[in-house]
This record gives sequence, structure tokens and C-alpha cells, in this order.
Amino acid sequence: MPKRLDCKPWERQPKESTQAYEAFKTYLEMGDNRSHVKVGLKLGKSTTIIDRWGSAWNWQQRIREHDIFIQTEADKKLIKSEKDRRIRLGAISDHITLFAMEGFKNFNAKDMTPAEFLAYMRMAVALNNTHRTVLPKEAEDREANDLLGAMLLAFEAEDNDDG
Repeated sequence: MPKRLDCKPWERQPKESTQAYEAFKTYLEMGDNRSHVKVGLKLGKSTTIIDRWGSAWNWQQRIREHDIFIQTEADKKLIKSEKDRRIRLGAISDHITLFAMEGFKNFNAKDMTPAEFLAYMRMAVALNNTHRTVLPKEAEDREANDLLGAMLLAFEAEDNDDG
């Protein structure tokens, strides 16, 4: 099959007749239920000519390359969607963290219980861990434990001051 550098395999190939290309497009669009017989019936052509075009123009390989291209494009969209989701989660976790940290600075036991405060912080850390990919897992765990540990020490100190 002659090839052009700028011609994708599922596009009309150099020197491919209009009829042969139309038959290929029909074959391509049939999906998993495709067959040369079905193409011939749909286009009113003999199976012999469809077989000849399919062989001469390497339809099976062109279909495979088309399927790979479609899957690759779908994968790219999925990856972009996942990156966008992680950015959104990052913004949400940053806001929750800021809210919790403000509460920590101005903590008044009458406004929020330590358990409520810890629940906010755990939610922020969990969101952080689901969208951050830069730090290795052990660094994320250490960061979360350091933060929660510091908060627990502050709560214990406040409890001791009250007693």
C-alpha cells in the first residue's frame, strides 16, 4: 500500500480509488460486526471485489492503526481529566487546610471540639494525599503525622492549662 507521510492509515491513500476508499470507510464504520460480505451487500458490490480491495489496501492493518489512534486519544483525554480533577481537589484541600489552620490559630474549645477540628484536618490531609503526586508516599505520611501530632500536643496543652 503506498503511503504518504501526512496521510493517516484510515484516510484515503494515494492512488486508492474513491470506490475502494468508500468501501473501506464502510468497513471501518461497521465496528466489531464488520465483514467483507456485509460491505458488499451494503454497497451492492461483489464480495470478490471487496476482498480484493481489502487485501490490496491492507484494511486489517488500517483498522488496527485506527483503533490504536482512537484508544490513544481517549487515554489522553482521561489523563487530562485526571490532572484537572487533581488540581480541583488540590484547591479544595488547600481551602479546607486554611480553614482548619485558622481555626487552630484562634482555637476556642467552646467553638469547636478537638475531635471536630481533627476531622477537618484529616479531611484536608486525605484530599491532599489524593491529588499530590510530587511527594513520595512516606513523605506524605510523615507530613500528615507531624501536623496531626502538633495539633494533638496543642490540645493536650490546652487541656492541661484548663485543669
